[in-house]
Amino acid sequence: MSFPVTKSSVIKFDNATTAALESVLTTLNKQSQHVKSVSVLANFSVDHETTIARKVPVVVQGLVVQTTKEYKLSEEDKSWFHPCVTKGRSVYSIQKSVAKSSLQELDLETIGNSVGEFSISRPDEFGCEQTEHRLVVDVSAEKTFESAYNKWLQEGITAGELDAEMKRMKFGNTYSVATHVEELRNNIAEQVSTDAKLIHSDMSHGILSDLTSVYFVNAAVKTSPSILVKSSSLGGYRMYNTHDSKQKFYPSNLGKSDTFYSWDELSPQNCAKITDTCMWKGSLSANAQVMRPLSIKSPKQMEQEYNISLNDTLKMTHCAFSPSDSFIDNIDPADVLRITPTSAQNRTASDSMSAPFNMEHPVLHKLMNNIQDIQAKFPNFKLFNPKVVSGGRITLPREVYKNVI
Repeated sequence: MSFPVTKSSVIKFDNATTAALESVLTTLNKQSQHVKSVSVLANFSVDHETTIARKVPVVVQGLVVQTTKEYKLSEEDKSWFHPCVTKGRSVYSIQKSVAKSSLQELDLETIGNSVGEFSISRPDEFGCEQTEHRLVVDVSAEKTFESAYNKWLQEGITAGELDAEMKRMKFGNTYSVATHVEELRNNIAEQVSTDAKLIHSDMSHGILSDLTSVYFVNAAVKTSPSILVKSSSLGGYRMYNTHDSKQKFYPSNLGKSDTFYSWDELSPQNCAKITDTCMWKGSLSANAQVMRPLSIKSPKQMEQEYNISLNDTLKMTHCAFSPSDSFIDNIDPADVLRITPTSAQNRTASDSMSAPFNMEHPVLHKLMNNIQDIQAKFPNFKLFNPKVVSGGRITLPREVYKNVI
């Protein structure tokens, strides 16, 4: 390997993250002459939801890949060239709390999107808490650019060609993908709150360049006097001041754990917080984004490594998230159970679970293989019409039998 790889000392590598990084580096090494450096940031982790939804071996987040303009993209690069290439965050000052209904109306279908109200509390000179309101629009235009993203990889566009295309794309009277997506975030903010005033904007997934290099930025933000770091869906955001002029990029979040919170392990207060402050469209009461913890358990280590100091903590008041309906059936059934509340834990939830009626899905496969034991243990549960299934045998009309075999 002829290019340098820097790794944050904060990362707690396990089998999954080690294998994921090795996969990325193996891919990049095939064109090592066109790779200048790989920076593995403190928030490096597997993006499980995107991996599942995209049906690929692995997609990671938390790194910056610097290439020459001649690097040629391929399908293999999905592991590190994140499909959320247009993602960014905008923070707005608002004078009053936004209505939940205005958040519930938003279409946030793309994985990992969220729009919510957050608060900053500071004591005044008398020690009384003063609260400021913020609106954070954390979205991408992945669906808009999905076909373009797939085309870039399938046709083997070079990094330089990709950079040029993203800059010259025209949307109405404006050019560049980055400008267009920032305008989309502004439009969402105006829809939610007419008095929203932009105070911070960044790009957490995108393409940057200089005269000789292209930088593929994945869950990272370029250096600035202040940077926004997402704690977790439930934990809100942190605004940091930076103090190292030599540092080019910083983590945009605190990583993604490989496990989920479980409703059964949450306190009644925790359950109430999710029920009262989190919302999403779709038919499911389960949401993978909301229930995914962060991977960096001690932000202090990250703060020391990157020489940043905490300025403000943005505490979530209420927030709308993208639903998990489109990929929930591909999540391990045990995890689906963990992230699905009961009616006692969430008043809008059901006490039933659903799964595809497909023998390839593990739930139905295991049910069918153990149907006699299940029905003996739960006699009120009848999967089949007893006229059709009885005594461990199934009776089919001859023509149906012929069609099956």
